[in-house]
Amino acid sequence: MANEVTNGRQWKVFIPLTIVIILVAVASWYWYVDYTSYISTDDAHIESDNVQISSKILGRIARIYHAEGDTVKMNSLVAELDSTDLIAQKLQIEALVDQSNAQLEQAKAKLKFDNESLKVYEVSNEKAREDFERAKVQLAGDVITREQFDHMKKAFETTAAQLNSAKSQLTVSRAQIESATSAVNLS
Repeated sequence: MANEVTNGRQWKVFIPLTIVIILVAVASWYWYVDYTSYISTDDAHIESDNVQISSKILGRIARIYHAEGDTVKMNSLVAELDSTDLIAQKLQIEALVDQSNAQLEQAKAKLKFDNESLKVYEVSNEKAREDFERAKVQLAGDVITREQFDHMKKAFETTAAQLNSAKSQLTVSRAQIESATSAVNLS
């Protein structure tokens, strides 16, 4: 009987101890599952709705409408930039556009002048050529001297060179118009 009493007491101690161990194990398991569902670190930052604000253009701030840390509603004005530099840049660009337009008009006027000058040089060259042809016949018939013939020949060569120069200048004028047109289109 003494053996049975000892066995009964062992069960009385063993059952509560087993229940406590099971409860500790279940609680440990629940805590472990719950703990592993969260990320932990010793170097963490809290997520918040703080937003850094920067402008798309550089400039000095003329006026601030909210203090640091204030709550700001969507589409509300936070700060105003000084527009003096921007206005100066705008005026400078407008002046460049006007200058480009003036250069285009000047190039068109020069082309018109060069076209008219070309006509004058063509007429002068034609007259000098006719005089030279006439001088050839007259030299062959001993009507004019060799010196007069040489003068007619040099006059014809001079007007031919002036005509070629006028044609080249016409090409330059056309190129200036293209350049001025490009400058106007870029502005």
